[in-house]
Amino acid sequence: MNMLTRPSMPETIDKAIAIETSHIKRYRKWSLRFRTFAPELAVILQAQADEMEEHRELLTQYAGKSMYETVAFHEANREDDTISDRHFFIVDTRSAKDALAKAIVLKKEARDFYKECTINELGDSSLINLYSNLFTSKEIHTQILVEAKDRFRARGCSTEQAEALG
Repeated sequence: MNMLTRPSMPETIDKAIAIETSHIKRYRKWSLRFRTFAPELAVILQAQADEMEEHRELLTQYAGKSMYETVAFHEANREDDTISDRHFFIVDTRSAKDALAKAIVLKKEARDFYKECTINELGDSSLINLYSNLFTSKEIHTQILVEAKDRFRARGCSTEQAEALG
C-alpha cells in the first residue's frame, strides 16, 4: 500500500476479515494435526485460532455487518494449506517443521498488513486503534510460535527431530 494506491476502508476491513477467516481455518486444522505429535503445539495453535475468532468478530462489528460475505472472504476459504499428502496428522518432523514455518509466515504477513493499515488509515482513530491492536496481537502470536518451535526443538523431540526443525 502507498499513498497513490491506498485501499478504501471497506477494502482493508474486507481483507482483514479474509485474513482472520483464513487463519482461523488453518490454525484449527493444524491444531488437530499436531494433537498426537506435539500436544503443546496443538494447544498453542488452538488458542491462537480462538483469539483470531475474536479479531474477526471485532472487525465484523466495526464493519457493521453480521454476515460478512465478500469476494475476499470466499477466496480465504479456497486457500490450500496442504502440508503432507500422506497423512492428515503431523507424524514426522518434516511435516511439523513445514506447519510451524507456515504458521509463522502467516502471522508475519498478517502483522505487516495491520502495520500498513495503521500507517495508511486517515482520520478514523477507532479504526487506527483496532488495526494497531491487531498488529500487536500478531507480533505477540509470532513470538509465541517462534518460542514454541524453539522449546519443541530443544526438549520435545529427539536430537534428529530437533535438527530437522532447525
